[in-house]
Amino acid sequence: MGVSISLFFVRGPSVQETLNELRLEMTADRRNLPLVQRGTFSMVNLPSGFHMIWSNTCDERRFAKAALAKLSENGEVVLQSLEEHVMFSHIEYWRGGAQQWSVSHSGEVDDKDLKFEGLLPKLFDTLRHEQMSRADDGDFFDIPVQMGDQLTGYRYDRNYDWMNESPFTLLSFHHSDEQGVLEILVNCLLMSFLGSFATRSSRPRVRPGPHRPDCDRF
Repeated sequence: MGVSISLFFVRGPSVQETLNELRLEMTADRRNLPLVQRGTFSMVNLPSGFHMIWSNTCDERRFAKAALAKLSENGEVVLQSLEEHVMFSHIEYWRGGAQQWSVSHSGEVDDKDLKFEGLLPKLFDTLRHEQMSRADDGDFFDIPVQMGDQLTGYRYDRNYDWMNESPFTLLSFHHSDEQGVLEILVNCLLMSFLGSFATRSSRPRVRPGPHRPDCDRF
């Protein structure tokens, strides 16, 4: 089927600072691999010094610009978004509270599509020329993936020896977020009940016949 993921890499700020900013919490669930299930988050400390949070959606709302800016003020942040179903790949690099550069490929536009901005590392030109020289066999989707690998030491489609030690920790939502979701669900159920009751109450009432109990029927 292909993956649809966002990878959030941070180096500099502590793991707890990152979790606080993203309103996530660690659980006791440890795994060799990230849990590939929509709505779940997994975290791992990488040998490169980055810690990474894996989300199973390509456009993870928690990885917003505000979080990227905040966490990169005193460190580095890399965001990688990948959607294999439509051959979309994207990477952006933040430092000093601002985005330094970004590279995107959209296979739906063209198999050689490539959009970029900012002061890109020399690696970008090397990878682009390499893929262009392969003509129709070029894999431009892989350019943002390779750039992320060079920066962080991690590729989403590769296994590493350190994975045998259950390095991934399953994350949960911050308790206040869970409470907020619960309140929304309760309010929705309450409104649904009240709407149904109001609809029933507005129906015309039928007076009972002479031999029926003295009560109204809906």
